[in-house]
Amino acid sequence: AIFTDKEAMLRTFQRIKRDPSIINKQISYEHLTNLNERLDIIMNASEERGRYLEFEELRWKVQKLFVQLEFFIMELDKKQGDINQTEKLYNEYQRKIYDEKLHINIESLLPELTRRAQHYSQLGKKDDHISREFNAYCENIRKTMKNFNIDLKTKENMLQETINNWKIYHNLYDSLEKWLNEGEHVLRRSSDEKLVSVLK
Repeated sequence: AIFTDKEAMLRTFQRIKRDPSIINKQISYEHLTNLNERLDIIMNASEERGRYLEFEELRWKVQKLFVQLEFFIMELDKKQGDINQTEKLYNEYQRKIYDEKLHINIESLLPELTRRAQHYSQLGKKDDHISREFNAYCENIRKTMKNFNIDLKTKENMLQETINNWKIYHNLYDSLEKWLNEGEHVLRRSSDEKLVSVLK
C-alpha cells in the first residue's frame, strides 16, 4: 500500500519537519535518481512478492487436500483381507468422497490457483523459473485429478463388487457347512436308523 502511489508519498515526505542542517541544501540529481530507482525496485519487488505469496497460500491449501486424496487412493490399492476390512474401507471411501468431498474441494480451488499463477506470469518483472513452476504445478494437479476421478469411480465399483462377492462366498460357505453337518449326522446314524428314515 505504501508503494502504490509514489507522488502521494512524496508530498507527505515534503511536509515532514526537516533537520535544520539540511534546510536550503540542494540534493544532487544523481542522488535523487538513485533514490527513485531504489523505490522502483522496491515497488516492483513488493508486487512480485505479493503475487508469489498469494499463489503459495492457495497452493498449500490444495496440496494439503491433494496429499490426503493421494494417500487414500494408495490405501484403496491395498488388498483387503476379509469382508469386514472391505466394508470398513468402503465406509471410509463414502466419508472422504461423498461427505468430505475431498476431490470436489480440490477441483473447486483449481480455477483460482490457475488464475493466481497467470496473475504472477503477467508481471513485468518476475522470476521466469517460478512462473513456469507455478503453471506446471497447476497443469500437473489438473491432469492428476482427471486420472484420480476415473480411478476413484473404478475403485468404488471394485469395492462394491468385492463386498457382494464376500457376501456370496459367506452364503455359499454357510450352505456348504450346513450340508456337510447334515451329511455327517446321517453318516453317524446306525443302519437301523438309516433304514427307518428311508422307509418313511
